[in-house]
Amino acid sequence: QANFALPEPKVGLFAAAGGVVRLPRMIGYHNALHLILTGRPVTAPEALRLGICSQVVPGPQLLAAAEELANQVVACSPDSIQASLQTVKRSMAEETSVLEAVKKQ
Repeated sequence: QANFALPEPKVGLFAAAGGVVRLPRMIGYHNALHLILTGRPVTAPEALRLGICSQVVPGPQLLAAAEELANQVVACSPDSIQASLQTVKRSMAEETSVLEAVKKQ
């Protein structure tokens, strides 16, 4: 039932919250431009296909699916999770290589 969009162009705004920077990295240049320049919403299945989200579940199962994912994460080493998150965020933010991001750990 969810829809995803960057509606700013439809109301004369620029998506300054970071969507115009992050989206091309997530789904590729052409797919991102299509969504950024048109403000067209995408359905949950299309978002999954494009790589905007990692899972789609029916609305009534949403909380259970979120709890299951959270339990999988907390079952892992906190140090490993923290290092992984920091490295991924740094590599995405700085457009750096994975090796450079890991070296900064």
